[in-house]
Amino acid sequence: MPTIATDGSSLGTPMADGTRKAEGHGGWAAVIQFERDHPIAPGWSQELVGGKRLTTTGEVEVLGFLGALKAVQAYRRALATDPANAIITSACTFKLVLDSKYVIDTYREHLPRWIANDWRKSTPGKIKHQRLWQAIASLKSEIGHMITIDHQKGHTRRAGDGIVDANVEANDRADYAAGVVSRSIRDTGFIPQPQPIVWRAHASSAGDREADIEKLRLLAERILTIHGRDAAVTAFRLATFNTGVSE
Repeated sequence: MPTIATDGSSLGTPMADGTRKAEGHGGWAAVIQFERDHPIAPGWSQELVGGKRLTTTGEVEVLGFLGALKAVQAYRRALATDPANAIITSACTFKLVLDSKYVIDTYREHLPRWIANDWRKSTPGKIKHQRLWQAIASLKSEIGHMITIDHQKGHTRRAGDGIVDANVEANDRADYAAGVVSRSIRDTGFIPQPQPIVWRAHASSAGDREADIEKLRLLAERILTIHGRDAAVTAFRLATFNTGVSE
């Protein structure tokens, strides 16, 4: 079962008194990892990232979850369009790993009630992030049967013997990627527009990895020339954070 780990990170806005406002530059990540014995794309991994210039941690966590659901939708639609070339089969389901109890509890408990009550709360006030939750509700009706959700406590310490729970590792990757994106948005203003790779031919094999890394090095050099070192380092780290490649 492929895993999609999601997380969000918001830096907050520095204030003159040394404190930070809740709203600030934020990033989210949805890290897709196919199992090593997957019949079509063994070990295939992709990091989908995005963000917002003025946001909160809660909002980017919802955006990360939405990004994961959109990825599952893209996989499903590719399968319906051309099953022979899609990266998944009809039997495929996805495990979503989140550290946000807010997102999980809202999805499982509040969302069904909001839908049943025509998007009205039982208490006064508006539904927070209602537009995002309405998009999630629409996706749930289409691909809800293709996902399971696991909660993983964030910032869990890794085992000293090197044995790491798969959910912990997935959450670590998503947490790191979201943090890199939030800093990148702060430093460069660039907001990525993620697109999942859904076709077999586009998923790099292990033999292509060195070529892919070399392409990333060349891209970083171009960014260095045009935008300077900080932007190049940020972009390169974002693209290679799970490869072990250093700048």
